[in-house]
Amino acid sequence: VMRRFMWSLNDESGGIGWGAPESMAEAMLRMLTDADLRTRIIPAARQRVVHDFDNLPLIRDLAAVYRKEIEAFQDLVPGETG
Repeated sequence: VMRRFMWSLNDESGGIGWGAPESMAEAMLRMLTDADLRTRIIPAARQRVVHDFDNLPLIRDLAAVYRKEIEAFQDLVPGETG
């Protein structure tokens, strides 16, 4: 919901965000005052952050590329061993 509000305020949306600040304030107030909502949303939000922003797969892929390139280089240089 908040992402849609933020989008509606930016230039890409064509400036259609009239009322978005008020709606964002209402959503934030509801989050602050509704314990049941927080209980449902916070674990889901954490899971999304862990999934969407986990850099470990990228790091592993990048390390594999470097290992492959190092091996290829060592094969080209006489006397180099890994």
